[in-house]
Amino acid sequence: MFKRLKYNCTPQEIAAIKLALKYKENLEQLGSIESVELQEGLSVGAVWAVYQLDKTLGIEKSLGREFFGKLAMWQVIARVIDQGSRLSAVRLAQSHAA
Repeated sequence: MFKRLKYNCTPQEIAAIKLALKYKENLEQLGSIESVELQEGLSVGAVWAVYQLDKTLGIEKSLGREFFGKLAMWQVIARVIDQGSRLSAVRLAQSHAA
């Protein structure tokens, strides 16, 4: 039912996550919250949703998994997310996990 995801975490990152989970009820014991720096990553939700739909409809299979097939797939995904040109699809790839 659940798919195991593989992450490339260092042992230090794993130890930090375990420490945070240990004190999840009282994070103030770990130190000042103001010292935490948040960083926004690439958007993945819309790309993932459209990609799953493309797989269900068989678009991925028909385009193939070669380089140009993947480029065509990105154009399909980009058009669904943002109705723009091919250049806008390139720009969209800079803000979305593609």
